[in-house]
Amino acid sequence: MIRSLLICITLLSASGVAYADAALKRANDLQAAGDHTSAIREYEALIATRGHSPNLLYNLGMAQNAAGKIGPALVSFERARMLAPRDPQIRQGLQTVRDRAHTPVASAAWRDRLTRSVSAREWAFAGLFGCALVCAGLLLSARSPAARRRVQALLAAGLVLGGVAVAGVLATKQSFDHALIVEEGTVARQAPYEGAAALFSISLGEAVSIERRHGTYAFVQTRAGDEGWVPAARVTPVSPSAVHQAS
Repeated sequence: MIRSLLICITLLSASGVAYADAALKRANDLQAAGDHTSAIREYEALIATRGHSPNLLYNLGMAQNAAGKIGPALVSFERARMLAPRDPQIRQGLQTVRDRAHTPVASAAWRDRLTRSVSAREWAFAGLFGCALVCAGLLLSARSPAARRRVQALLAAGLVLGGVAVAGVLATKQSFDHALIVEEGTVARQAPYEGAAALFSISLGEAVSIERRHGTYAFVQTRAGDEGWVPAARVTPVSPSAVHQAS
């Protein structure tokens, strides 16, 4: 019975992979045929079922850019870069859309440049390796009390690597913990309703932080420190986890 159950699980997994591959091919074919709107729907459906991946986000960004959806394309490429920060295609795609949106890019500090060149997953793997070194040191100390120097070296290396990895994960999360204005003509208002006094305009692709929400509006703060209410549909968090928490 267990064998039959394993066979069923294997067949179901294989059919799921085959369905996903067929859906991806369909989306790619639609994109190649110039039906960008349908391709966007297919890519978004794949992301909803398979989760975020650099390739899917890159393809989605390319389709959105071709369809003239510059704001959403910026978000897709930023998310792809968060998962694969050194991928040259993703970097090029992001720069192309930024140029099209005339989005200014602020010069980043060395710490931000470092954290944006390593993904959170890679920092996490480094942390796991640090934990493995600590475990190896503890195991060695239990089996060979005379190997004191080696134990100390393993423990020190593991603790340092683990600490650096934790700091890297937190810094990477903070580096992408912002939102982007995804529509042109976005006006920040004094209160969360259409008739409220206009305070200032925010450019397409400008990075902001979402402080709180009220109904269909979000209270945002720009990098310059300006604050105001904007329609929530005009601002999208870059981090997929932020999207999940906000829904």
